Amino acid sequence: MAKQIINNPVIVLAGGTVSSSAQQCTISVNFDDTETTNFGSNGWHESINGLGGGTFSVEWQQDYASGGIDGVVWALATASPGTAAVVIRPAGTAAIGTSNPQYSFTVRVNGWNPIDSAVGDLATVKTSWPISRHSATVRDSVRTTPLTWGSQASVARRIRILIRIAAAA
Repeated sequence: MAKQIINNPVIVLAGGTVSSSAQQCTISVNFDDTETTNFGSNGWHESINGLGGGTFSVEWQQDYASGGIDGVVWALATASPGTAAVVIRPAGTAAIGTSNPQYSFTVRVNGWNPIDSAVGDLATVKTSWPISRHSATVRDSVRTTPLTWGSQASVARRIRILIRIAAAA
């Protein structure tokens, strides 16, 4: 398993590159456990993935200058419907592939704390926005492994289903 240092990611928010304003980000995607236990379960609980959801969390370095992150996010947070497309590539502008997947989704910008620091600290703002129910979290990469099994298969299947739903809408 290759190890990778994240030192030049690309983060695009609402069509603009905001990488230089972010110092940390997390994409969390999870699914409810849907109970499927039956008489044939031999006394064990069984479940499958149910409804999905996710969040996009970022720690921003605040910038109040014209065109800075404060103005960008303030405009998104106060707009209606307050959603924004997000694209992230961990290895920057390198070609999309297994070592540089591209994650694309839409978030609902439902909050912004323009001042969130103490005296003498670097001005930072932490956000955690829900991934919109109208978007699919898509992971684009070049697949090198022919088989997927276990929980990875469930997630891969769920992502394909979400893509089909988004395409049909």
